Amino acid sequence: MQVQPGGWVRCARHDLREYRDYGLFWCARRTLHILDEGLLVPSLLQSRITPLLLSSLCFLILLLPDSWQQVLRYENAAIGNGQLWRLITAHLVHLGWPHLLLNILAFWLILELFFLPDIRLRLLLLTLGTSLGLLIFSPDVGWYAGFSGALHGLLALALLDRALTSPQSSVIMLVLLAGKLLWEQLQGPLPGSVSLTQGSVIVDAHLYGAISGAVIWGLERVALPFRNEDPE
Repeated sequence: MQVQPGGWVRCARHDLREYRDYGLFWCARRTLHILDEGLLVPSLLQSRITPLLLSSLCFLILLLPDSWQQVLRYENAAIGNGQLWRLITAHLVHLGWPHLLLNILAFWLILELFFLPDIRLRLLLLTLGTSLGLLIFSPDVGWYAGFSGALHGLLALALLDRALTSPQSSVIMLVLLAGKLLWEQLQGPLPGSVSLTQGSVIVDAHLYGAISGAVIWGLERVALPFRNEDPE
């Protein structure tokens, strides 16, 4: 096993796949022994437990009666009355099967394109950031449901981190993401998105999710020098 410039780890015993020390919430030095001891596959499988549980939970919630789902979705008036769980559970509720399948497909596509060994804390912060953005800056949004806001944040975070090592492709994708967000703010949802989700598209959730992802990425970079370098 060799540590390449920039923090990448090359292990010949694992098909020369490369992994990067991603900092605060990503693969730290203490996990390098996993690569060296041949435990990479179990580790990657373990990193999929949270996405599998999250996906399954979204499917189960969609099977609940509508009255139960309404108790979980984002509603600014209800949150103002103390129902704070809605800040998180809203992102697990979907408008229908097309809406759910679209978000789940995008979620797993991001997981396949980017090395995200443990995203539990990141997803929690992204959901909170999206909901708080709606609550504070878009009080006219009465209710919201769906995972797309957090997905925009997860994609923004992953692209920003990838830009440190693969700037050309990452910057292009970041520009495309920014262009999409700008279009939605000026023109509304992308053509066809309303019919795909079978409901109204809250574009502000996409914006606040992406901003939350950028903020989380920035905080990780600030905290990185203060991380304990000794895994013991």
